[in-house]
Amino acid sequence: MANHTELLDSLRIFHGSVSTTEAIVYVESSNRDIVIDGQVHGPFSKRADTLTATSVFQDCGDGPTRLVAARIVDPCAWTPSLPAHYELTLELHSRSGSEIPSQRVTTKIGLRSLGPRGRDLFWDSRRFVLRAIEPDGLTAWGPSDWDGLRQTATCLILPTHAADAFDRASEAGVPVVVDTRVAKEHDIRALQRLHPVSYTHLTL
Repeated sequence: MANHTELLDSLRIFHGSVSTTEAIVYVESSNRDIVIDGQVHGPFSKRADTLTATSVFQDCGDGPTRLVAARIVDPCAWTPSLPAHYELTLELHSRSGSEIPSQRVTTKIGLRSLGPRGRDLFWDSRRFVLRAIEPDGLTAWGPSDWDGLRQTATCLILPTHAADAFDRASEAGVPVVVDTRVAKEHDIRALQRLHPVSYTHLTL
């Protein structure tokens, strides 16, 4: 039986375009025999009280992969001022009911309003100039250090193995940049699932 990490590694979790009225979260598996049920609940943020709601995943029909989608009404995107995330609870089982025992996995996702348009980055439909630092160490950082980055819209350049730093950045509202020269695709996908920060790839 696959463990929690292996089950997450078998899934692709992503979202489409995010507007002020709607966002759609997708879960995809290359195994067509898997049935994916579950829900998205949120938003949650340690920086503010939020009004939460639940959206149920619906199967998207026949295709080369198993794909389900959940529609979020009035979504809350992850931003430095309000670093919010949504929690996913998924039930995975096989059509036959024998090959894959029913298993539950949980993870989280941030709705990213940051993305490329041509040669520029845009955040909430406004051009965004990326400024980033690569810290020597974060163990001695306090709340004022994180607040300084957030208030100046400065990103952190982090290695993919810095799990604690990713979590702290996510909660503090600090975007993270991953250098794709040294990050493998598997690591990128894992970070996108486990760390709900608005991502961009730094190409040097």
